[in-house]
Amino acid sequence: MIKKLGFICMIILGGLIVHECSPTAPTEDTGSPSSVVFGDITGGGAISLLFGTGFQMFFNLPTNNGIIQGNYACEVILKTNSTITPTNYWELYIIVDDILDFYLSKLLIRNNTQTNITTYLNTFKFRNGIHTVQPWLRVTYQGISYYIIGDKVSVTISNLFTVLTNISDPADDWHGIKGDLFNPAANGADGTYLDGIQDITNVKVSAAGGNIRFDLSMPVISTAWSPTYGFDHVCFVIYMDDPSKTGVTDFPKQNSEVPLGMANWDYQVFCQGWGKAVYSSVGADAGTFGSSTGAPDLTVNYVDNIVSIIAFSDTIGNPATLDGWKFYVTTFDYDGISSDYRRVGITNSIPDHQFHSSQALLFQGQDYTNAKILDWIGPVLINY
Repeated sequence: MIKKLGFICMIILGGLIVHECSPTAPTEDTGSPSSVVFGDITGGGAISLLFGTGFQMFFNLPTNNGIIQGNYACEVILKTNSTITPTNYWELYIIVDDILDFYLSKLLIRNNTQTNITTYLNTFKFRNGIHTVQPWLRVTYQGISYYIIGDKVSVTISNLFTVLTNISDPADDWHGIKGDLFNPAANGADGTYLDGIQDITNVKVSAAGGNIRFDLSMPVISTAWSPTYGFDHVCFVIYMDDPSKTGVTDFPKQNSEVPLGMANWDYQVFCQGWGKAVYSSVGADAGTFGSSTGAPDLTVNYVDNIVSIIAFSDTIGNPATLDGWKFYVTTFDYDGISSDYRRVGITNSIPDHQFHSSQALLFQGQDYTNAKILDWIGPVLINY
């Protein structure tokens, strides 16, 4: 006689049962993990032979209000008090934010025993904040994968950033690669292009695992045009080189390329007053941005004139380490109306097809093909 499945799936938070659930059976692939086949885990049939009765799965998570850091050890406890068929290897999956993070294979679960499994969740791969963690258990029987799916438990990842480098940059060196670029005449049509508004005086770089933070000190920060992200008249573009990848050498739309000491770039962090994005080098060339991978975090400290930019690990390929990476920070200005970097030129020196904004908002220079870079720091090698 085949018994109806009667297991309990319990997730324990700090030693207390906070969820008790019956088995669930998704009707479609949720993407965690991808390309799986969901069997009938509602009881009866072959499934009761697989999981038996009285099966329990416990997921121990932290007692400190669900806050986890670093390479966090969590314990999964599997208990059986009846016959399981077959008594062979199973697989345990850990799902974070509905995406497969990692799995452990070849787990031998025996009859009437308790199996304790310690797993390590590398929180450095994720951005700080609230995330969900969920255990899945899989066994394959007659060519079909069956799963026990635990409830999601919320945790808060809170990793501290470690300072990697702190670099000062000379004041008033924001006049371009050739030293011949200046703000629009009369500081622009409305006089809001203040002197030094694109001048970086210091960059502090910090990391929490694969998340990287740039604190950019400026002599002045403008909000004259009511920008969405807290600053205007400057665009920060940061290029990063992952030594394990081969990227491209051209800086998209900046009439420039990687400097000496930097082989290529793989990720570009782009921040201006009304837009922010992280791009990979895939599809990028001299005239085209690469593929978008997400958006950075932006904050502004008006007391100390610091713009802070965080590129999250999941937007730069979830690197196992940032050691050996290089970065190159640049400033210019971006014309949101024309969706292009602001033009360069002197009166009557620019062909008609080059005009993307009013003459009063053109940067002054001797050549409209100048590199669209006013100030820069780098390339700098990261030792982490």
